[in-house]
Amino acid sequence: MRRSLLAVPLALLLSVATPREAEASADVFGTGDGHSGVLSVSTSTVVNAYAELTADALVGATKLTVAATTGFAVGDLVLVARAAGLTPPASSTSVTAVDLSTSAVGRWELARVTAVAAGELTLSSGLVSAFAAAGTQVVKVPEYKSVTLTTGGSITGKAWDGKTGGIVAFLSQGAVTLATGTTIQASGLGFRGGVRVNNTGLFGCTNLDEAAPNGQQKGEGVASSAYPAATGYGNKANGAGGGICHNTGGGGGGHGGAGGKGGRSWRDDGGRDFGGRGGQPLKYSLLDHLALGGGGGAGDGNDNVATNGAAGGGVVFVRAQSLAGTGSIRANGASALSTAGGGNDAAGGGGAGGAVYLRLVGSAACASLEAKGGDGGSVTFVEHGPGGGGGGGRVLVQSSGGACPVSVDSGKGGTQPATGATDGASYGATPLTTGDITSLGVKEPAPTGGFCGATTDCPTGFLCDIPTGACIADTDGDGLPDALEGTLGTDPTKKDSDGDGIDDFVETDGGKKTDTDGDGTIDALDTDSDGDGLLDKDEGTTDLDGDGAPNYRDTDDDGDGILTKDEIADATKAGVTKDVDVDAKINPYDTDADGDGKLDKDEGRGDSDGDGIPDYLDPTESVDAGPDSAADAPDGTTDAATDAADGDVTAPDTSTDAPTDTATVDTGVTDTGAASDSAVVVDGAADGSPDSSLDDGLLEGGGLSCRTHGSSPAEPVTVPLGLFLAAAALRRVASRRRLP
Repeated sequence: MRRSLLAVPLALLLSVATPREAEASADVFGTGDGHSGVLSVSTSTVVNAYAELTADALVGATKLTVAATTGFAVGDLVLVARAAGLTPPASSTSVTAVDLSTSAVGRWELARVTAVAAGELTLSSGLVSAFAAAGTQVVKVPEYKSVTLTTGGSITGKAWDGKTGGIVAFLSQGAVTLATGTTIQASGLGFRGGVRVNNTGLFGCTNLDEAAPNGQQKGEGVASSAYPAATGYGNKANGAGGGICHNTGGGGGGHGGAGGKGGRSWRDDGGRDFGGRGGQPLKYSLLDHLALGGGGGAGDGNDNVATNGAAGGGVVFVRAQSLAGTGSIRANGASALSTAGGGNDAAGGGGAGGAVYLRLVGSAACASLEAKGGDGGSVTFVEHGPGGGGGGGRVLVQSSGGACPVSVDSGKGGTQPATGATDGASYGATPLTTGDITSLGVKEPAPTGGFCGATTDCPTGFLCDIPTGACIADTDGDGLPDALEGTLGTDPTKKDSDGDGIDDFVETDGGKKTDTDGDGTIDALDTDSDGDGLLDKDEGTTDLDGDGAPNYRDTDDDGDGILTKDEIADATKAGVTKDVDVDAKINPYDTDADGDGKLDKDEGRGDSDGDGIPDYLDPTESVDAGPDSAADAPDGTTDAATDAADGDVTAPDTSTDAPTDTATVDTGVTDTGAASDSAVVVDGAADGSPDSSLDDGLLEGGGLSCRTHGSSPAEPVTVPLGLFLAAAALRRVASRRRLP
């Protein structure tokens, strides 16, 4: 029998899937359920809780093992995000983008918590993607009815510490309103900058991975396991290279754009171009991935005044009805510090801009929306390396309109005082402008129109694709986009292409080419999806046997172990009706098709009496018409073995039946009279007449003793018990067959 697991990941969606912990669920959370209430903020406020994932979570997993559950509760929405964990590549000077679009690193999804225990969060639906523990965190995402920031208010988050942080996230069913000067911000909360170590004053270093202290720490990036041990001027993915001896500047972190290069070595070291290389840009879409801005590399120094690389920007993740007011949303990279006083050391690089994911059903209005790179540090001593600027970040804004200026500019490289030096004041540090094409961030194209959190947000003839937040054509309103129906072969103008009364959405399991009977025709176009001989329109979606498969997809509808198609064929071959016991349930839907009190699964398809009718369709197959065995129950009752009303005597002897037996076999009850029967006596001649007065009813020699009429008491006749029983049974059968 075909069995399948049914689940409901979307309204009206039935999907057939391989059984696992739970059926994975798409993003159906829209702008949230509002259970966190109304939020009004007038001070700096952290709204999220964070937990490190400590064990890998596979696709379909519903349990997340975490380092702590503080701040999490049943009903919470969580963001599972793997911000880091890329295998560290070789250090390089490349500015080519690192493609994360198909990588597990950067992947995110939302899920609902149904239980919280020590070190464990249970989810309502299984994960769509797998998440390795390395670099993955779980972030609580509040779901507000509305959010208002008044003067002095800001929403921020915890800085990334290598395990958790860097993300500010919430949903709002209503408007998010920002007063002038207020911010939702994750600036400087991203990947960490390199930390400088004072060197020994050597000259002439040249290695991409120059060892400390003559090579300074690289900035952190998606290959975070390399931090903080990696040193030298080469980058590690979007983490920038550090300065090397003697006194080259640190590079800027990368993200949407590449980070800038750190400035040259001190002039007495030849002014060599070995400044830390900027972090590489990252390629992905915020619809399914996110990343923090890369950290800047540390500047090299031997006088204890070199500066560290700066942190990149974090992530702001917001879905809401609308955005209003004159406040700002920022996820900028931090700027590196400049060297202090007259110290003749190099400066660190700026952090890359972070990411902003803003999806609005309605309009957007704000003073600014920023994911800018931070500036590289400047130096106060001539011809020492300034830091490189951080690359711009990444922004996705979707709304129905409005004005909210977006900036993904890079930071600028730092400077040194000698304008006549090689490369001028920059002394080789880049970029020179915030609009440098190599370092400029990404304004990601958003789906057309306002974000939809539900199909009710879309016009008639369209449905909401929540993961993309776009309204897409669905002419027949069956929940399947027209474009998808084109690939399935179903009719985009009909909810039920094959006219069987079951919508295409159900028969395709929400858009799959499900073919239950494997005949090459998908269920949505097959009038007998399971090939059992019963039409889908007659079987319907009821699950008669409760096995998880609706009747139209169940090859054994009543679960009796006999296939539906065989029950139909057996009835036809035997010449019996489709409803043998006339109980208004056809045989394939009846677990006792012949109504004999025995389940079909127990009777089976054998033919005990050889009449051409399988036992499960034959109400009289168990009449044995033969002698009862020694193990039979007393006459007149149902035998414990196989007999059931099989012709046994149904009128047992009683003490009041006068001595005449009413049948040919005594039942073990003594007749009254002059010569009463003993426990198991037969009439002498099996004639139904009163027992002879000469019958003493005694058992002799292990057999049954009785005397024949006219015999002498001194001449007993001993009848073996088995022979006696057989003879009695034959007389009984003969008597039955004489019945009309």
